[in-house]
Amino acid sequence: MNEQACLPKDGHAFFPFHAGASVFVHLHCHSHYSFLRGVASPEEIIAAAVEQNMPAVALTDTNGLYAAVQFCKLAQEAKIKAIVGVVLGTEFLMSTDPSATLRAKALRNSKNETQNSASASLTLLAADMEGYSNLCQLVTLRHLGTTQLSQNTNSAETDGRPVTLQELADHSRGVIALSPAASPASRITNHFSQLKEIFGDRLYIEVQHLSPGDGRVLREAERLGRELRVRLVVTNNVHFLRPEEHLHHRAVNAIRTGGLLTTVAPPEITTGEAWFKPAAEMKRLFPDHPEWLQATLEIADRCNLQLELGKRIFPEFAVPEGETPDSYLEKVSLEGARKRYHSVTPEVHERLMRELGVIKKWSLAPYFLLVLDIVKEARRRGIPAVARGSAASSMVTYCLGISRVCPLRWGLYFERFLNEQRGDCPDIDIDICGARRDELLDYVYEHWGSEHVAMISSFVTMHARLAVREVAKVFGVPPGEVDRFTKRLPHRPVREILQAIRALPECRDLPIDDEPWKTILQVALRLDDAPRHLGIHPCGTVISARPLTWLTPLERATKGIVVTQYDMNAIEALGLIKMDLLGQRGFTTMSLALDNIEKSRTGIPAFLGVREPQPRKRTDRNVCPTAREIDFDAIPENDPATCEVIAAGRTMGVFQIESPAMRGMLRMLNARTLEEMAIALAIIRPGAAEYGSKELFVKRLRGQEEIAFAHPALKKILGDSLGVCIFQEQVMQISQTLGSMSLAEADLVRRASAKFSGRSDRDRLRGKFLKAAGMMGLTSQQREETWMMVEKFAGFGFCKAHAATYADISYRMAYLKTHHAAEFLAAMCSAGAGFYHVSAYVEEAKRWGIAVRLPSVNHSRMEYTAEDGGDGKRALRVGLMQVRGLRVETITAILQARGEGGKFPSLEDFLRRVPVERDEIESLIKCGAFDEVCDMTRPELLWRWNLLQAAGKGAQPNASRIRPGQGIGLSEKTETLFAEANATDAIGAALVEMQTPEYTLEQKLRYEREILEVCVSGHPLDFLPRNGEAWSDELPGLRGKRVTLCGWVVTYRHVGTKNYRNMMFVTLEDQRGVYEVVLFPDAYDRYGGLVFETRTMRVTGRVEQDGQIKGEMLEALKK
Repeated sequence: MNEQACLPKDGHAFFPFHAGASVFVHLHCHSHYSFLRGVASPEEIIAAAVEQNMPAVALTDTNGLYAAVQFCKLAQEAKIKAIVGVVLGTEFLMSTDPSATLRAKALRNSKNETQNSASASLTLLAADMEGYSNLCQLVTLRHLGTTQLSQNTNSAETDGRPVTLQELADHSRGVIALSPAASPASRITNHFSQLKEIFGDRLYIEVQHLSPGDGRVLREAERLGRELRVRLVVTNNVHFLRPEEHLHHRAVNAIRTGGLLTTVAPPEITTGEAWFKPAAEMKRLFPDHPEWLQATLEIADRCNLQLELGKRIFPEFAVPEGETPDSYLEKVSLEGARKRYHSVTPEVHERLMRELGVIKKWSLAPYFLLVLDIVKEARRRGIPAVARGSAASSMVTYCLGISRVCPLRWGLYFERFLNEQRGDCPDIDIDICGARRDELLDYVYEHWGSEHVAMISSFVTMHARLAVREVAKVFGVPPGEVDRFTKRLPHRPVREILQAIRALPECRDLPIDDEPWKTILQVALRLDDAPRHLGIHPCGTVISARPLTWLTPLERATKGIVVTQYDMNAIEALGLIKMDLLGQRGFTTMSLALDNIEKSRTGIPAFLGVREPQPRKRTDRNVCPTAREIDFDAIPENDPATCEVIAAGRTMGVFQIESPAMRGMLRMLNARTLEEMAIALAIIRPGAAEYGSKELFVKRLRGQEEIAFAHPALKKILGDSLGVCIFQEQVMQISQTLGSMSLAEADLVRRASAKFSGRSDRDRLRGKFLKAAGMMGLTSQQREETWMMVEKFAGFGFCKAHAATYADISYRMAYLKTHHAAEFLAAMCSAGAGFYHVSAYVEEAKRWGIAVRLPSVNHSRMEYTAEDGGDGKRALRVGLMQVRGLRVETITAILQARGEGGKFPSLEDFLRRVPVERDEIESLIKCGAFDEVCDMTRPELLWRWNLLQAAGKGAQPNASRIRPGQGIGLSEKTETLFAEANATDAIGAALVEMQTPEYTLEQKLRYEREILEVCVSGHPLDFLPRNGEAWSDELPGLRGKRVTLCGWVVTYRHVGTKNYRNMMFVTLEDQRGVYEVVLFPDAYDRYGGLVFETRTMRVTGRVEQDGQIKGEMLEALKK
C-alpha cells in the first residue's frame, strides 16, 4: 500500500509516515489513570507504541485528563506524537418535551440515566489548544456540573452526571469525536444526526472487534456511516498491553466495584481482546476495510496539540498607579530593609539590588508580590506565617517579612533559591498556623476569585500491603486470612516484598508458593504504585490568571474540596503558579501559648470567650484564637535559661527538636546557639544517617576521630560542622572555592547531584571542578575524594536556610516553654501537635513542677488551660475536649450555661441547665469532672444520677428534644424529675444510708486512662513493683553500662533495614523522664510483638553514648 493511498478523500492532509511505520495507531487507550479500569502506565503505552513503530498514540482515560501533561512530555522525549483525549459519559435526551425532562431528572439509575435519557461514552480528542481547553471544561462539567465555580451548586445534583448534548455543542471547537456504534435496538441510535450537527467532519463512528457478537454492530455502523456520510475508524478500547493482563484488568475492576474476580462482568470489564494490538493484528480483524485503519492516521494528523509547557502564567497583581510590578517590589523591599536593618549598609543594598535584578530578568516580581500579599494578610489576622526552605536564602524575602532569618548572618546564598542560569519559578513555601489555614485559604479564594484558585490533587496509589490486601479480597480469600497474611508483610513496595518474604523470619512460613497467594502476589506486583483514586495535596494551592478550567480539569475530592485533576508536577509544567500553604500544628501551639500567656496577664476568666461549635470533627482540635498580633521578634535571643533548657535536651513539646534522637543530639552538642541548633536539625535527618555523615560527625564530636580537611580552604567552610558536609550550601561553597565556579554553577552541581539536572551538566561541571582543584594544589586522589564528597552530600544534604528557619522558630518555642511552661504545655495538649501522645505532655508538666488538675464542669474550657496553682505557681487544667465521648455540642452547652448562669452548685443544677446524655454524664462523674461541684464521692454521684434517672417516670433512655428557639433543650426525663423534686431530698437520705466509699487511687487512675487517656492522679507505674531498677534521669551517668528500667510505652515506630529486616524504636517513660530503646533486628524478632500486648514493661539493655538504650530483653510488668 503506498503513501498516496492513505490520503483521505475530503482533502485533509496528514503527516507522511516513514518507511516501515505502522498503518494504524491506537486512538482509544486507557492507562491506570482511568482508576481501577486500565492496567498500563502512560510510559508503558508510549513504549508499546514506539516498539510497534506507531507514529502517534492517544491517551483517553475515563472521565479525566489526569496524566495528559505527563503523557505529552514522555511522548516528546520518545519522539512520538501524543494525542490527548478522554472517554466521557454523554447524556442523550429521548424526548424534547421540557416537562418530561423535568419529571425524569430526579430519577437516575446506576448509569446516571433518567427515564427520558440514555447515556453513552464518547471518545473525545483534542485537535489543538482550543480543543484541549474545551476538553478541560467538559471534564469539569462532568464532575462538577458547572465551570462557574463562584456559583454554589448542589454537588449532590450535579457531581458525576454525564455531560449534555448542549454542553458538548458549546465546547466542541477543536474537538474530534469518536462515537461508538450502537446496536439497532439501542436508545441512542437516532442521535448520530445531532452529533453530526455538532462536530461536522470531526465526527467519526468508532468500530471495534472485541467479541463474536460485534458483527451486528459493525453492520449497523456501516449503515449509519452511509446514511449520515460519517466516516468509520477502528479502535480497540485498550485497557491492558498484553493478552495475559486481562486477569489484572478484571482484578482492578473487581476492586473498584467491590466484587469478586469470579463475579465481575461486562459492562464493568471489557473482553480479553482489548489489548494493545499491533497494526498487523488490527489489519487481520478488518481485512475488507483498510480505510477504517487509515482513518486513524488521518485523525492523528488532525491532532496537533502543543501544550505550552514551562511558560509561566502569573496572575495580574494590582500595583499603585505609576508603578510596575518590578518598581513596586523594589520600593517595598527597600522599605523593608530599612525596618530590618535600621540603616541599610552597602552590603545589604548591593545584595538586595542584585537579587532584584535576577527577579526582574525572569519576570518574577508578580509572584513575589502575590506571596507578600498572602503573608501580609496572615499577619493582619494574627496568623503565624513564615517561609521555609530555600526561600529563606533571599534578602528580598527577608526584607519583605516573608522569611525570618538574615541571609547575611547565616551565610545563605541567593543562588540556592534563584539564579541567572535557573529560570524556573522558585518555590516560596509558607508554613502557617494549622488551625487557621482554612481561614487564610478563604481569603485567597475571595481575593483572586474561586474560578482562578483550586487545591492541587495528589494520587493515592496501590502500594505494598494495600495492593496485596485488595487483590486478595477480590480473589475471594476470607478476611481473617487476608489480615493474618498481610500483617506479617514488611512495609516495603510489592517488588521488594517478594524478596523480603524469603529473608524475614516472621514471613518464612507464609504460603507464597501456593495458590491463590502465588498469583495474588504476581497481580499485586503488576499493580504496585498504580494510582487508586484522587487525593488532595497537603498544602498545594494553584492560582491562575485565566479561569482554571481553560488549562486544567477540576473535580471534587474528599470532603467536597474542588481540586485540579493534575498533580503538582503537571501544574508546574503548565506554568501555573503553585503556592504551598502548609498548616503547621507547631504554629498552632505557639499561637495558643501566646494567647494563654495574654489571658494569664489580663486575668480573663476561664469561662468567658465561649466559642461556637466548629463545623468539623472534634479530632481536628480547632481551638485556635481569632485574629490578634503575633510578634515572633519580641522573644529575645540568647536567653540564658532557654539556652540551658535546650542544651539539656529538655525540649519535649518544642517544634522540631522534641524527638528522643533530637534531644540526645542537643545534649551531645551542648547546643546553646541557633547555629548549633541548625546543625543538630540537619545532622539528625535520615539522609545524614544513611550516608554515614551523622556517624562521622558524632565520632569527631566525641574525639574518637581526628578532624581532617582535604585542603586548608575547606576548614573555613566545614569547620563548624567538624569537617563533615551536612548543608547543601556547603556543597556550593566547596564548588565555588575549589572548583572556581560561580554560585550559579555551584547550584547546578547541587541540582545535578540531586538528580534534578542532566548527565551532560554533571560531566561538564565535574571536569571544571577537577581542573580548578588541581590548580589549587590538590592531588589527583584529593580531587576525586573532594568531588565524591560534593556529589554524595549534595544528594542528601539539608538546606541550611530551612535549618536556620526551624532553629529560629524552635528556639522561640523553647523560650515559651522555659518561661511560661504551664501556658505552653496547655497549648501543646490542646493543639495535639506533638511527637508524642497527649499523655506524655501531661507527665512532662508534672516533671516541670506543674500541678495537673482533672477536668471540671466548673473550671475547664474546651481546651487545656493554665490557671493559678497557688504559692505563685501555675497549674494545668485538663480541657473538656479530653473526655472521651463528650460531644462538641455538650461542651458548648456547658460553657454557655456557665457563662450565663455561673458555676454549677450541684449535680441537679447541672442537669437542669445542660442537656446531656447518659454515657456523657457517667464519663464526667467517673473521671472527676464533678469533684469540685459538691462534697460527694464519685460513687455517690453515680448512685445519685441513677436514682434521679429512676425517678423520671416513663422517660425513654437518652430521650431529648429541641425546644423551638432555644437550641438544645432538657430531656423529658429531666423535666419530670425536677417537677417531682422536694426539699427533703429523699435520694440524698438514701445515699447517706448506703455509705458508698470513694474510689481507690488505683481505680481513679484506671478510669482516667479509660476516659481521659491521661493519668492525672498518679502514674501508671505507681502500683507496679520495682526491684532496684534504674530511673530514666540516671541514664546520663550510666553510658556504656548494662541497665534495667521500668517503663510505660509512649510510642514506637518500625524501621526497615537494607537486608529487609525490621527494627524498632520504642519510647518509654517512668515517673522521672522519657527514654528510648532501640530493638535491632535480632531483639526485634524476639520482643517486638510485646508492645502490642502491654504498655508496662521492664527493659534491659546497654546505654549508648547518645543516651539511647540498645535493647537486649523486654518483659511485661505485672502487679
